[in-house]
Amino acid sequence: MPYWDWSRDHRDLFKAPVFDPDPVSGLGENGACDDDCNIQTGALSELSHSAVNLSWPIPHVLRRNMTVRAEPDDDPHNSTVGVEFVSQAMEISTPGDYFMFQHKMTQIHNHIHNFVGGDLEGECPKIIPKYECSGSFTSNDPLFWLHHGQMDRIWWNWQMAHPHNFDAFHGFALTKEFQQMQTGWGDFKPNASVDHMLRFDHVTAPVHVSRTFNVSAPPFCYYYDDQEPPV
Repeated sequence: MPYWDWSRDHRDLFKAPVFDPDPVSGLGENGACDDDCNIQTGALSELSHSAVNLSWPIPHVLRRNMTVRAEPDDDPHNSTVGVEFVSQAMEISTPGDYFMFQHKMTQIHNHIHNFVGGDLEGECPKIIPKYECSGSFTSNDPLFWLHHGQMDRIWWNWQMAHPHNFDAFHGFALTKEFQQMQTGWGDFKPNASVDHMLRFDHVTAPVHVSRTFNVSAPPFCYYYDDQEPPV
């Protein structure tokens, strides 16, 4: 399964190899934000012979608006994606503390979306009023899939770090300290359990959460290059 290990690039995300400008195979660099942040390099740019016109939410060129810090007082977007932060997120949340792990993973996940900006952050194309978009088109950018592959890979490595982690899934903190915290921890459902049904689109059949834990078993049958292949 392909993924972008941004932890290797966190010191200078702008120079990550994934932003390859090659006009045939590259995923492209930052966009030109004097023109709606349309990417100008790579195989998907408006200047490429293989340019792709995205269809959602309206026809437009892939856009990126990369920034390390959206506001002067914000934490840098690369502050949570380094090797040390990822390792700490895995160590502090064992054994079986899915609530803490999910909180750290949310921080990591959001910072990459916000760093890349444009389509990956759900920013409206300029022809649409700013607040009439939703984040549902973030998968327009191929980086969406590489980023989420990395998030899935980290989850799998956390599952393998302790026997209590493998099927850990719950909506409430394991400790009273965090049970009393009502802000800053995202939207969680205290009654979430492995028996809850995951509902997808009209093509994919719904499955119980418990069916999604083992990625190397059916129906998934995939693995990452630092893991053992499925038998």
